[in-house]
Amino acid sequence: MPAGADAVQYEKLMQVGYNDAWSQFGDIGDHIGPMTRSFARNMLGPLLVSGAFPPVPPLPTTNPAR
Repeated sequence: MPAGADAVQYEKLMQVGYNDAWSQFGDIGDHIGPMTRSFARNMLGPLLVSGAFPPVPPLPTTNPAR
């Protein structure tokens, strides 16, 4: 936390681990993925409105080659 920062505001921060299912919204786990329009529309917008991430459908499983 930088000197002079508001400690009360920093208490609001919450670290969230990456979810592989977010890749369907353009977030592949890098630093710019959360800035995609699709991720903002499907994940960040609902988070700002409700205070929680919406449920994310799991990625489809692939059948191993036989």
